[in-house]
Amino acid sequence: MIDTVRLICIERPTQEQLEAFWVRREDSGRGPEPKVSYFYNASEALHSTFRATYRPKALQGYDQFLLEASLPKLVYANNWMLLDNLEDATAAFDAILHASEAIPPLMPTAQMSLSRLDVCCSHYVGDLMPHYVEALGRLAYSHRDTVRVNDETVEYRAKSVKTKFYDKHAETNGEAPHGLLRHEVTFHRARTIKRGLGTKCPVTLGGLTKDTLLPILENDLVRLGIHGKPFATANCAALILCEAYGRKKGGYRYMELDLLQRMSKSKVAAALHLSLSTIRRHMADIRDAGLSLALTDNEVELPPLQVTL
Repeated sequence: MIDTVRLICIERPTQEQLEAFWVRREDSGRGPEPKVSYFYNASEALHSTFRATYRPKALQGYDQFLLEASLPKLVYANNWMLLDNLEDATAAFDAILHASEAIPPLMPTAQMSLSRLDVCCSHYVGDLMPHYVEALGRLAYSHRDTVRVNDETVEYRAKSVKTKFYDKHAETNGEAPHGLLRHEVTFHRARTIKRGLGTKCPVTLGGLTKDTLLPILENDLVRLGIHGKPFATANCAALILCEAYGRKKGGYRYMELDLLQRMSKSKVAAALHLSLSTIRRHMADIRDAGLSLALTDNEVELPPLQVTL
């Protein structure tokens, strides 16, 4: 459900705390004066890991105090298990902060506003993991860049939001179960979180529920064109398109689908001497036939990914 969060604190650390526990850094970049920041990393003993940042004068012109932690790690000491109860995580976070000499007295974390939010779910795909990652790497996400980070990870990046699918077993060096495909959406700014949740009000940690988070992940699958759709094999896709549109039109749509496995839609349009809007209509035809725009190199089709929290 939720992994890493970054919270905006109203309170401020004291000068004594900054001098005794925090690391001071200066950035002599743009501007007449160097930018001063303070950083605090909690001890990993007892799994009480969190990070804190204090900037006496942030880019926005006012001071800024931020807390960041992986909520599942606070409860389970790992982040591959999905968080079942947000109240358990906020209670654990509150207790850790209260016990820290480096942190001033704070309001409950459930009442703090978010400036980063990681929403996630897991798909158990077993030995089909490399085939899913390969197929996902062929998809395009509107207004984002598709990046194949490595053999286990695909990301769809925009300026302040990122979706990624990756092999959690590989990412945790074998700690997570084999075949665990993680689907994760990261919002990096408060305004992006508000836009993602469809609200104009600041989003607090305690205000998050499964009902508000589920549509974020499902919308990803919709925008990728794979919601409820399997990744078909080449032969299966050709049969489905010919059954849906006849041999001539269906064969032409399959040819375009095959080209989309190796080329962007703009390059396909140029290669076929068609307009980009025409290619988009043809891509819609393919989706309307029940297919995703990525084929699998597996011998059988890959079942649709379904979001469960």
